[in-house]
Amino acid sequence: MAVEEAVAGRRARTADGAGERRWLLWPPLAFFVLLLGVPVAALVRQALSGEGNAFAESIRMTVFVDAVGRTLLLAAVATAATVLVGTCYALAVAVGPAWVKALLMGAC
Repeated sequence: MAVEEAVAGRRARTADGAGERRWLLWPPLAFFVLLLGVPVAALVRQALSGEGNAFAESIRMTVFVDAVGRTLLLAAVATAATVLVGTCYALAVAVGPAWVKALLMGAC
């Protein structure tokens, strides 16, 4: 009985054409791999084939360390500002008068 139900369920799932449409996923996926995957793989291979360890040397540079520090600081400040402004905005939409809600939601 369970086998018959499984077969019937399988037929019901493929009856809507999902199985026939699944092949449509492959051309964009192949394009994505060719367009992005192949160049990235070539860059990684080229970067690792050089003399010495270029990655370790670049990480030790003060310019790199300063840039990472500034990036993390900017990310923290932007996150805090977004949380603060977003919270104020949400509160104004939730408890404000109708004209404030309309103004903030763009329904003027």
